[in-house]
Order: sequence, then structure tokens, then C-alpha cells
Amino acid sequence: MASGYYDLCLKTSEPAALARAAELGWNGVCVAHELQEARKLGGRLKAPGNIECYLGALVSGDVEKNARKALEFADIVLVEGGLDEVNRAASECWEVDVLLHPERGRERDFMDYRNSGFDQVMASFMAERGIALGIDFSTLLSSQGRSLQQTLGRIRQNVKVALKHKVPVVLASGAGDPLGLRSPLDLSHVSGMLGVPEHLARKIVSAYPSLVVAKMRDRKNPDVILKGLGVVDWGGQKPSQPKRAYGWY
Repeated sequence: MASGYYDLCLKTSEPAALARAAELGWNGVCVAHELQEARKLGGRLKAPGNIECYLGALVSGDVEKNARKALEFADIVLVEGGLDEVNRAASECWEVDVLLHPERGRERDFMDYRNSGFDQVMASFMAERGIALGIDFSTLLSSQGRSLQQTLGRIRQNVKVALKHKVPVVLASGAGDPLGLRSPLDLSHVSGMLGVPEHLARKIVSAYPSLVVAKMRDRKNPDVILKGLGVVDWGGQKPSQPKRAYGWY
């Protein structure tokens, strides 16, 4: 399995930002852009030094259709959550790797209930499909007052449900420029505020994102036939057709 520190949602491909990420101690980053912008970057994304750099596509709308389109050129598929139908579709789609901020846009809430856009049924689907619950740190930085309190409350609830059902939880910077980047240690320090137990603090920037990277590598690996089933030795009978990015699980 992949190992190290991974920021799975960096919203800039500036060389200065990628260099800064390496300086801060990240082993890998995912540069995430909207579908069309990500398509333009396909094959042209390079990172300085030894840092791993993956291309991510931020999808919405028809999740399954757009996720499959994204896999034609992107490494990692992230869904911009918020709408109930998008959140639900993302949790059921095998091609999705990260569901970001499902709690977003909850302007109206119910009395004595946190309408967080995430529930146990979705968590069960995501655990089976290896889909991570993503938290965008830049969203927290741009919130304040009551809005921040409500957002944190909903995130804490979602994190609790996710961890209970063994869904990976990843905290990404969401940075759009070098100044928005934070070190892995800095991000792990806010884990308590998000409801992550202290003993799991570093996992949200290391072990859990590494699971997403490992899923991405399995998707591309022709020796992985099905989820949990791989070929040790083809015996000179390598498949003649390239592996599809979807439908193999």
C-alpha cells in the first residue's frame, strides 16, 4: 500500500505551490480541478523534486457519468458534495475516490438535528467501495462565527459516522495558492476540532489518504483483476487489451 503524507485536494498546479508542498513535508499531492480544466492538464502535470503529483477531477451533476469521463485522463475522482442527490450518488459510485464536504449548503436545519448530508447508509456504501470522506480545510478558513460553528458541528457528526463504519477520513488543504498550504503536522493538529480521536490524528493526512492512492494504483494495475484479487504471474499470457478504469471491481 502507498505510504506517506498526501494532500488530496490542492486547487492549483503552480510550480511554486508544488515546490512549497514538498518543502512542507508532503510526499504527494492531488491537484484537483473542475472536469474540463482537469482534462486540459491531463499528461502535462509535473511536480518538482521527489513529490508524487496526481491529477484530480472535481465532478458534480451526473456523478457516475462524469466520474467515468474523468477516469479517461485523471488519477483521482473527487465529488463536490452538498446536494443530497449528489451526496447519495457519490456514495454509491465505485469510480468515486473522495466525497468532499457533504455538509456544505445546509442553510436551513431542523430543530435538535444536524442535517449534515451524510448518514449510516451512505457510510456503508462508501466503506465497501473504498470512498473517503473529505474535509476541505480552506472551507473552514473562510467561515466564521455561527457559520463556522454549524459547519464544525456537522463535520464532527459526519466524522463520527464515518469512523464508526470504517470509512477513511481525509483532511486536505484545498489551497488555491502557495500561502494556503499547511504542513501535514499543522493539519493533523486540527483533527480534535473535527471530532477525530487523538490516536487517529495523523491518519487523516497519512494512512487514510494512502488508502485512496492505493485504490487509484490498483485501478491502473493490470495485475489487479478484481478488488482483492490479483495475478502473481501471468505465465506469458498477458492480456491483449488494456485494463478499463471502471467495471473491474
